[in-house]
Amino acid sequence: MSVLLEYETLQPVSADVASQVHNDQRLLLYSRSYWIEPLWVELESSPPSKLQGCHKMFMSGGYSNGRDQWVDVSEDEDWLMAWSDAAFAVKQLAQWSAEHGIDWVFLSYGESIGRIVAGTPDSDIDEYLSGMCEMTRLDPAMVAEIDKKYQSRAEPTVLPEADGARSMKSIPQINFTATRQKKSIWWWPW
Repeated sequence: MSVLLEYETLQPVSADVASQVHNDQRLLLYSRSYWIEPLWVELESSPPSKLQGCHKMFMSGGYSNGRDQWVDVSEDEDWLMAWSDAAFAVKQLAQWSAEHGIDWVFLSYGESIGRIVAGTPDSDIDEYLSGMCEMTRLDPAMVAEIDKKYQSRAEPTVLPEADGARSMKSIPQINFTATRQKKSIWWWPW
């Protein structure tokens, strides 16, 4: 199951707001462990420019680790971790909405899931997140345990600094598999 959670602003944003959001999201790469792909938004290239982004939500049965070994992931664990990343995306975009006066729409398969307006997610987003959490029989308190259990899905890499120097901080290099045929795709958000 290759499902994307998509998000975009409802109105164009200034270059200053886009720059602030970009700086915030780079810091999030250091402070959050993502299940598959990090929350990442960017400014559309053609004016008037909106912020838009997406991330893959599910492992779809497992992944190939850095040693070409297949690691199975249960459906319940996959749903719980997808819920965790979706809930985090909603929380972060709500924060940016409140801070910068930008509203967001969430989509999946091109259909609206809900909106964040003036920093507040609507009831449709709440229902979507509740439905995701209900798809698993696991307690949301297990997110950290599952993240640690599957730590082989992310190999550390070094983030280049803006001035060209290399940072010693590690961030995950996400290794995910789109199908059970074990075709790995390496993805970096920069």
